[in-house]
Amino acid sequence: MTTQDSAADIAQRGGGAPTAFFTADGDRFVPASIARGPWGQTISGNYLGGLLGHVLERDAGEPDLQPARLTVDLFRPAALAPVRIDTSVARQGRRLKLVDAVATQDDTVVARATGLFLRRGEQPADEIWSSPVTMPPIPPTPDPIPRGLTTLVWTYGKEDHTPGPGFGLSAWEHAGPKYIWVRDIRPLVAGGPPPPPPPPPHGAPKVPREDPRGAQRDALNHHP
Repeated sequence: MTTQDSAADIAQRGGGAPTAFFTADGDRFVPASIARGPWGQTISGNYLGGLLGHVLERDAGEPDLQPARLTVDLFRPAALAPVRIDTSVARQGRRLKLVDAVATQDDTVVARATGLFLRRGEQPADEIWSSPVTMPPIPPTPDPIPRGLTTLVWTYGKEDHTPGPGFGLSAWEHAGPKYIWVRDIRPLVAGGPPPPPPPPPHGAPKVPREDPRGAQRDALNHHP
């Protein structure tokens, strides 16, 4: 983030409210400067994907349906300009709903997404096997959060690298395994729900919370 972006971000806070990545304007969403990706005046792909998921859940979500899968295709760079998202139901049955979303700018499709919603029900009593994933423990969220950051990123890779929330991707500059923990700390859309609370420290019991869905959540990526 540049000094100019930081100043614009502070100006938009208006009484301390955190700046959102997008603001709804009629049937379009206007990106803030903090939604810019690392490649010029374009919207970062993770925020555009989050916006597609937000609209899918807004238009198709139901209390008895659980979002189970979100697939996002980024066709071309999305300019740092208003974007429109339209949704349509591809299939709806008794147990599932499959919904498509298309993001356009100036009548040009820049991205699409598909969301699968499954009917909630009792889970089977038997244990479900899954392959183990070796990851560094979830890092604690700093308090206070360093000024000027919109996303907290911890990267792991080099053994001599101590990760920090604003150190970028320097730990990935090697040929071995790469890991990353990402936590967004701003609302996706102005007026929408804030990001969920930080996860419990590593080893602490997990406390169930209502509706852990949404675009702002902890993301886990593993790059062998």
